[in-house]
Amino acid sequence: MSARDHRSSRASRSAVVSLALVVLITVFALPVLTAAASDETVADDFSSGDFTGSTGTLPWAIPWTESGEGDGSGAGSIQVRAEPNCETDPCLNLGRDVGPDATVEREANLDGYIAGTLEFDYRVHPHGAGAGTAALEISPNGGTDWYPLDSWALDTDTGMQHASYNITTRLAANTRIKFSVANNTDESHLNVDNLVITVTPPNQAPVFDQDLTDRTDAEGALINIASPATDPDGGDTLTYSATGLPDGILIDSADGTISGVLSPIAGGTHAVTITVADDGTPNLDDTDTFTWTVNQGSVFYLIAGSGGANGGDDLLTGVDPNDADPASNEMTIGTGTGTFAIDAAAVSPVSGKLFATNGG
Repeated sequence: MSARDHRSSRASRSAVVSLALVVLITVFALPVLTAAASDETVADDFSSGDFTGSTGTLPWAIPWTESGEGDGSGAGSIQVRAEPNCETDPCLNLGRDVGPDATVEREANLDGYIAGTLEFDYRVHPHGAGAGTAALEISPNGGTDWYPLDSWALDTDTGMQHASYNITTRLAANTRIKFSVANNTDESHLNVDNLVITVTPPNQAPVFDQDLTDRTDAEGALINIASPATDPDGGDTLTYSATGLPDGILIDSADGTISGVLSPIAGGTHAVTITVADDGTPNLDDTDTFTWTVNQGSVFYLIAGSGGANGGDDLLTGVDPNDADPASNEMTIGTGTGTFAIDAAAVSPVSGKLFATNGG
């Protein structure tokens, strides 16, 4: 900047103001969503044709287990078999052949998950006046206690339907579901297909990709420090914040970038804590701390003045760090001594002043 040409001085100040605005606008960028997290499933589409099928991301604890009859998946009141009334062949048949009252149940370890849904396709297929009933129950303790979810009279054709149940309060290390058929004398039956238990894992805290180390910079230094974090859940929005930053430095709430220009009053030792928080349930966070030492440096205020005095034309003047008197600590740059380049400029969030660094 030339101190001999006040018009050039004012043009340079405009450039400084533009640079400062760029720094401030970055701070208010909107958060960015990462990819959605995946739920886990325990499932059986019965394509195995027996009581052992498993088509989810998590395993079953045991096969389907009968009670009231023990003739396996190919005979009796409860079978896994192909027929036109299955959504996809084969499927679970409850009451397909005349037989005794019977149940079939299966267990899964759903401990630690925060939400769960049981879903399947079904159709009631009546055969006559002797149709009985079918029912569905759930147990959160391996079959010690059972709680009803649904029941069906087997005397009316329902057509293909889809059932869905919120089972969040029944999730446990030994959650069981049980189908039963009773009082069936004419082979009326309930077909069940594409059974899926979907569970949501608990929220996990985000983690900074790396810890920031202690650092030393001079007043007037242009700062740009990346502090990204990763969220194990993948679908949470991350928000960054910081305490203890030196004057002139801000953190981008969207991506954690720490940036700005260290101001003339930034000198000293600063205990900095940066925090990243997710929006999961419950909200979880991670913190990183480091010590930031700022030494005296070459920093210049953009202030009103003529030849360094307050009032009049605008000049870029230096500040004497050894003189605390604002009336006499200004050191005029230029005034016939040449031009100075500007390395960087920003607005102090504390004082509100524009400041810049001398490029030499």
